[in-house]
Formats: sequence, C-alpha cells, structure tokens
Amino acid sequence: MFFVIALCGLTLSWWFPVAGHFAHGFRDLAHHDHGVRTRVRSWYVSACVAYDWLVGAFLVGYVC
Repeated sequence: MFFVIALCGLTLSWWFPVAGHFAHGFRDLAHHDHGVRTRVRSWYVSACVAYDWLVGAFLVGYVC
C-alpha cells in the first residue's frame, strides 16, 4: 500500500507522500503494547511515530 502511495506521489501529487507519512505513523501505533504483538523495543515505536509525523509536517510546509 505504501509503495502505491509513493508511486502516486511521484506521478500525481506531492500530497500522497504527506498522507503516506502520517498513515505510516498510525500504522506504527498499531505496534504499541496494546496492538499487534511484536519484538519491537518499546522506545522504537514512539521514535518511529515521531519521525514519520515530523517528516509529514515538514512535507506539509514544503508543499504549501
């Protein structure tokens, strides 16, 4: 799904990567202790969510 969003960003609109980064942050939240059980370290989830959303916010500023 994220590959298709990236391709749409290359061909259609820069808003697709923005939406993709925010959506990936929500996907990362699913790996929290209350979501899908994985062997991911607990600090990594919040770091990945913060990174995804910061890049998404940067892209919003860049696109606008």
